[in-house]
Amino acid sequence: MSDAVPEKIRILFDTARNLYLYSWFVYRFYNVAEQQVFGCLEMAIRERLKDEMPLPEKYWPKKRQERPPSLKAMLHYVIDRGYIQNVGFRTWRDRGIARARQRYETERMQEMREKGLESIKIDYSEVVVTDEDLQDEQKSHMRRSHRVRRQ
Repeated sequence: MSDAVPEKIRILFDTARNLYLYSWFVYRFYNVAEQQVFGCLEMAIRERLKDEMPLPEKYWPKKRQERPPSLKAMLHYVIDRGYIQNVGFRTWRDRGIARARQRYETERMQEMREKGLESIKIDYSEVVVTDEDLQDEQKSHMRRSHRVRRQ
């Protein structure tokens, strides 16, 4: 981690990383590591946003302004601002490719129905990954995180 990152955040990150490593041997460390990661993430975002506080009302309503914003509100804000992006993560790209392939298959099946064909050639080299395929992943991730928290 860069020396530009405040020491307290580097220490939290190192603690979380070590807990994750040791959770391979002691499974109950996994939950502790996960909580440490959330704490580290929250502290890092608060540090990054200290000059932008309070958050706009869209993210943290005025009636709550006397309290610090929640991690959920800050995550929405930093994602919308582009501070955190999925770009560069292999799983993000792979899901975008899978979404594009699924769209391609659906289009080919629709073409098959419209032309009254019994079969149609599928050539995955024709698949084009669009920005929408990639952007949907970020939006669907936020929707999934909302569902998980509500349950």
